[in-house]
Amino acid sequence: MHRLALVSLLLLTGCVSSRVEFTTRPSDVSMPASEIQAGQALFPMVEAGQWGYMDRTGQVVISPLYDFASDFSEGLAAVRVGNEWGYIAPDSRWVVRPQYTQASAYSDGRARVAVGTGADRRFGYLDVAGQEVVETALPFALDYTEGLALVRLTEDRRTAFQRFLVRVGALDEASGLVFLTTDGTVAFEVPGESAASFAGGRAPFERDRGWFRSSAWGYVDATGTIVVAPTLDGPAFRYSDGLARVGREGRMGFVNREGTFVIEPVYPLALPFSDGRAAVQDEDGRWGFIDATGAEVVPPRFRAARSFTSGLAAVQTETGWGYIDATGTLVVDATYTTAEPFRNGLARVYENRLLRYIDTDGSTVWAQP
Repeated sequence: MHRLALVSLLLLTGCVSSRVEFTTRPSDVSMPASEIQAGQALFPMVEAGQWGYMDRTGQVVISPLYDFASDFSEGLAAVRVGNEWGYIAPDSRWVVRPQYTQASAYSDGRARVAVGTGADRRFGYLDVAGQEVVETALPFALDYTEGLALVRLTEDRRTAFQRFLVRVGALDEASGLVFLTTDGTVAFEVPGESAASFAGGRAPFERDRGWFRSSAWGYVDATGTIVVAPTLDGPAFRYSDGLARVGREGRMGFVNREGTFVIEPVYPLALPFSDGRAAVQDEDGRWGFIDATGAEVVPPRFRAARSFTSGLAAVQTETGWGYIDATGTLVVDATYTTAEPFRNGLARVYENRLLRYIDTDGSTVWAQP
């Protein structure tokens, strides 16, 4: 079948993805530093099934009135009332009344929100004044990082047949994935079939290599220039501490900014670097930590582990979750059902289903009654 006939067939059968039309409204509104600082001092808490906020001492400062409450970010917090999400300021004032079916944390002065559910869900972005700077019309969107957000401008992903047509030159190579600037304009198109958000000045992207070959991964910079050619087996993840996790033959290792493996892919699983350490899993399923040279700094002896924050990492032993320091010494007893990373000096832990906040010494600051 000729190339023109193939494209005509796709058009007639509705296989070509339609382009999304959306409206952008540039905004330079910013949140005062005092509001951002005030939000950093507040933590979600729950009483009798309702959520509110406490300060670092455990004193409740916003009464539990919400069906769910998330962390403050850039001076605002997403809260849910019934099935609808909105945003509040640190003084509990509504900045955005509940009206969205999904709401994420603010980053780069923008929050990703959604209307509708399931296949009908559409995404857009708000500024810190609660105004839509990108209309809720996008079928796929991620949060802003480093001034750019990954979104899809087509209604549907490409089928395997459409990807074949791209390879033989019978269909436009564009995947519909683009990065938007914070004013909602297109910065550049993704040079592949999928991608992830920016971190460390790089974003990973995936390019199809054919029906009988696995896809390949590379990295682009903030101008859309390919800085690491798509030759990595993958999957490829975001950079942190100057290194990125990349897979090869079913194992994980770490590459530098040039895409060269500096820690060989020998681990079944690995977490990103943080505080100069990365959690890695051995062949027996146990977790330990390595440094940026690949040297083992904490032997693999834990059932599970999370990344380091504030010099501590949550780990799971046979008795539960606790925290270790950079040397691997258990400094907070492993007695919790689960444990989250530290944020602004406190960490959320759970005893069964009851929430508790502890400080870096392991002392309880607040416990759910």
